[in-house]
Amino acid sequence: MIDCPGNLGLIVVNAIVASDEVIACVKPGWKELRALTRMEAKIDEIRDTFEVTGAAAELSNILIVDCPTTRNQGAVYDDSQQQAKEAYEDLVLPTVRRSPRTPRRTPHKRCSASTIRQLRTRRS
Repeated sequence: MIDCPGNLGLIVVNAIVASDEVIACVKPGWKELRALTRMEAKIDEIRDTFEVTGAAAELSNILIVDCPTTRNQGAVYDDSQQQAKEAYEDLVLPTVRRSPRTPRRTPHKRCSASTIRQLRTRRS
């Protein structure tokens, strides 16, 4: 797996040449979803150009990220996400939703028995 920046520069082109599959991560905005067609065209161009070297990259999945958690936070995003699902059907992975909640962190140091009792008391 190669994590690349969100452009079609030299680093991304080299990563596509070295890959068999590409997962495009996009936000649910109109501009970002329109960029998928450019990405598909670029992958096809790279595959055709570097075919003699064994390049065989294909757009295997689309991951829509940073979506609002409720429709009233972004009805436009929901509509564009729905259009992406209609256009790309099975390629669209489950959406990664934006969440205001942060995961609870657990302390990495050892706690004494009294500290553990205090933590348990607070949770109750």
